[in-house]
Amino acid sequence: MPPAWSTAAIGPFGHSVGFLLSQTGAATARLFKAALGEVALEPRHFALMRAIEAAENRSQQLLAERLQIPPSSMVALLDQLEERGIVARHLDTSDRRVRVVELTEAGREVLAQAMHLAMATERRICHSFDFDQRELLIAMLETVAANLGLVQGAHPEHGPG
Repeated sequence: MPPAWSTAAIGPFGHSVGFLLSQTGAATARLFKAALGEVALEPRHFALMRAIEAAENRSQQLLAERLQIPPSSMVALLDQLEERGIVARHLDTSDRRVRVVELTEAGREVLAQAMHLAMATERRICHSFDFDQRELLIAMLETVAANLGLVQGAHPEHGPG
């Protein structure tokens, strides 16, 4: 039997999970992109840098798989970050066919600045929530993402998801 809410009449204009997620997602994306502009990063660069930091000495192929970024796009993103001295790629000592990616010292500094900006954006988005409310919202959004078959940490706009 479907949940009671699924058979209810459509609510007032704008009163739908899908619409509100779309509306807030678009606004949040604009806000986040503007914040990262202060350190000349795009959200996709930030996501990649966070993934590199979380798993040092990971190959660019594994990073591409984890983030669901096509290999050609991964190469372009890494080229952009490497040109700025934010990441470095080198051959894996155990398998010379594999290129390992790591943040440079300059990259760690840029990421620290970007994290500060990201947290300021998060505080703006959640300024009226207490800790438990924010955690509940995150849990509910993770459930929505799972309902849609999304991979945690991978943005569906960047890959096949």
